[in-house]
Amino acid sequence: VEGSRLGIMGFCMGGRASYQMAALRSDLRAAVDLYGGDTRQGFGDGPAPFDLTAKITCPILILDGDQDQHPSPDEVRLIAAELERHGKVHEVHIYPGVGHAFMSAQGPRRRAEVVDDAWERLLGWFERYLVHEPALARG
Repeated sequence: VEGSRLGIMGFCMGGRASYQMAALRSDLRAAVDLYGGDTRQGFGDGPAPFDLTAKITCPILILDGDQDQHPSPDEVRLIAAELERHGKVHEVHIYPGVGHAFMSAQGPRRRAEVVDDAWERLLGWFERYLVHEPALARG
């Protein structure tokens, strides 16, 4: 592991954790949140990841489906607006016709063309922000 080139990604609750860690870990250079739910809800005594948006220091990519209800497309757009409001380097993509866990290896929610595109975006994100010189994250 090259400690100066750390990234994080997660699916579902792992996506929520990725968003939160992007705000809590200043050593991360890139984060990917794949259909992370409950970002506007804190657990226990902790803050909601959404409430930590201003502290995000690395570029963050969010991928979700327009049929997802956890998070809903409206919630994803709200998160995108908050990232924009704070001037954070980000990209949000909401895929039409797919719901939660669309990247699962099997099942009715899987569509190969969406999975392929999502992996291409995810790997490209890490290529851009982990392999090459980092963009200046605003924060």
